Amino acid sequence: MRRYLAVIMLCCVAFILSCSLVRGRSGAGEPPVIRFVNLKYIYDFFINKNKDARDIAKKKEDVIAELKTMETQLNDPKKSSPDLALNYQRKKQLYGVLGKEEDEYKKKISQRIHLAMTGIAEETGVDFILNIGDEVIFGKKKYDITEDVIREVMDIGKRSEPVAR
Repeated sequence: MRRYLAVIMLCCVAFILSCSLVRGRSGAGEPPVIRFVNLKYIYDFFINKNKDARDIAKKKEDVIAELKTMETQLNDPKKSSPDLALNYQRKKQLYGVLGKEEDEYKKKISQRIHLAMTGIAEETGVDFILNIGDEVIFGKKKYDITEDVIREVMDIGKRSEPVAR
């Protein structure tokens, strides 16, 4: 499915480029400005940079390990008990809470990344930003704006922090 979407995206980009280049030759317009970014790298950078996000991920890993152990014990009639079943349910609830906290952080960072990319696109006159991890097969380093997006997201974070008085 992913390859299918990637092929469709490449065809769309090729179509857009061919149409704009034809227009460009007739003097009706400029070809679009296309840049790429590595969203996975940016996303991982901010997840790993944030202590709270790392703590949530570590807690989720620990809870998953405990749940697996409890599932094994629950399947063994000799080790199964009502207390174990109750603790299992509590761990599942904790896992759900941690998942919601993680989703909230991911949503927040995704919004900042989108805001940063939009700002960079407007500032530099970029028409399209593609994700190198999914759609771009090759891109010259000079067109990679990944580092620019990271700096912009960091600046957005600094601007949104409360000012101590």
